[in-house]
Amino acid sequence: MRTNGQATPPKYTVEERNVAMTSLIGRPARVLDVGCGIGTNGLFARQRGAEVVGIEIADRTRRAAAR
Repeated sequence: MRTNGQATPPKYTVEERNVAMTSLIGRPARVLDVGCGIGTNGLFARQRGAEVVGIEIADRTRRAAAR
């Protein structure tokens, strides 16, 4: 995407919980969240007792998740 001749990164961060996915998590559970964004779903899964590993390739999003 270009704005005023400058390349701008796409905005795709989703900051809401995927209710359908997280409601299926039982105990004990292991969750691999690929494309985890800022970790909203992983955090909710962890609060329900799941062991969570998140993978995110976007540097800016990973930095936001680390905060």
